[in-house]
Amino acid sequence: MPITYLWTKTDESVRKMHAYVVLARGNAPVEKSILLNYTGGQFGTLFRSLRNRHWLVFFSSMLCVFNISLSPLASGLLTTRSAMVYTPNVQVQNKRAVGLNPTIDTLEFFVAASGYATAAAVHNLTDPPFVQAGWAAAEFVVPDQDDYRGTNGTVVVPTQAVQTQTGCGKAETLNLSGLDGAAQNASIGITGTWQGCSVSFSVPDLGMDQFGVTEVSGCTGAKANLATPYRPILFWVFSQELKQASLTFCQPSIRILDVLVRADLQTKLLVNVTLIGDYKAANNVTGMPQNGLAFNGIAFDIENSDPFVQARAASTRSGLPHAVYRTAEQHPGGIVKLMQTPNAIAELTDKVYLQFLSIVAKSTYFVAATNMINSQVDSSELRLYVYPTAAHSFTAALLLVAILGTCVHISHARARRNVYISLDPGTIGATISMSSHSTFISRLDAGYDEEDISKALNGMKFGISPRTWQISPRGEDGLDQVAAVQLPGSPSGRGKEVKDV
Repeated sequence: MPITYLWTKTDESVRKMHAYVVLARGNAPVEKSILLNYTGGQFGTLFRSLRNRHWLVFFSSMLCVFNISLSPLASGLLTTRSAMVYTPNVQVQNKRAVGLNPTIDTLEFFVAASGYATAAAVHNLTDPPFVQAGWAAAEFVVPDQDDYRGTNGTVVVPTQAVQTQTGCGKAETLNLSGLDGAAQNASIGITGTWQGCSVSFSVPDLGMDQFGVTEVSGCTGAKANLATPYRPILFWVFSQELKQASLTFCQPSIRILDVLVRADLQTKLLVNVTLIGDYKAANNVTGMPQNGLAFNGIAFDIENSDPFVQARAASTRSGLPHAVYRTAEQHPGGIVKLMQTPNAIAELTDKVYLQFLSIVAKSTYFVAATNMINSQVDSSELRLYVYPTAAHSFTAALLLVAILGTCVHISHARARRNVYISLDPGTIGATISMSSHSTFISRLDAGYDEEDISKALNGMKFGISPRTWQISPRGEDGLDQVAAVQLPGSPSGRGKEVKDV
């Protein structure tokens, strides 16, 4: 804007001065001298100066118009982009460390995880804080976004996490019996095998879809020696419409790992987990008494427990398979479509069971801690950027204006060097000073407009007298020699050579 303003004012001076430049040359008709008018807008001046072949005025106005057109384009040089701002050495309070929770026998963690899995199936919920896609990270106090610059902030914390794998797979063999329903109080027999384990059980023929979960005790090899809480489990679904069953066996496992956890400052949810390596410190999860085994979350040693614990176990066993069935119902095509698709029920079961086990791991395999952790906060901040191509093009345009403007100035300085006036050419005083003794004034009368003046002075040629500095017709006051005369200073000593335009 300052450049545009300065060039606009310069162009006004060039246009205002040009009539005197023409008169200084002499032999100028009235239309191109006394009546010459370049005081209008730049666009009108462009056409009039082109018609009159006044090239200095034409190029000056053209540069002015070009310069004005560049002003709104200047806003296109800049844009805002998101830039990452990194704040290192941020101390966050740790709340959990690796260890077997001593209150695990209450089964509160299991029933709560089962309830969340059911709610997630009904309401399509995401993973809770510090849980993501099979990872359960040790909890810490996530900083607030308001405490840091920018938006979309995350904190990167080195900590520990439990990685859970469900080990789920579709039954290798599956047989059904009793589907004819001929016998009174008929039941449906279901048998299946998977990786050295076998199951055989029956369910009543209720004329409706059924589902459930049970521990798998009939295994060979290493699985045969596992205690009840660590044994494989079986999720089963029976479709009344298809008269078919689906069996999904699962053998969960866990790993305790050192990780880098990134959590969102706004939602407090995990963004991602980056593996560093195995957790080496001694603990009672990977060591005695857990020995790195994963709870299946379904079967418990609770024979001598109180009724509340028994109720929590029953609720967990009924809630988790219900979450699987409810998720299947919400799938396009429902349970029938999924059972007709190979491995679809097994994959869906794996997803629900993984979320359940991850939530269990968050509470089960960690104990309270109060140490501080050195972390880093990353946030996104809007920054002002320059478009390189636009900036280079704009700079080239301004350089072109500067070069052409310089040429116009030099040429105009040469053109006006023989122009001597005592006042600013835009004032009434300058007009009076240069026409007070001019003889052609007698041809004019008060109230003459441009057309009347043109008729009255038709055919006359005008210039500035080198002797009196008056605007005079050709042939008077030595005007025939105006082009060859080296003009002196003001006769009165008060004149000045116009140097600024």
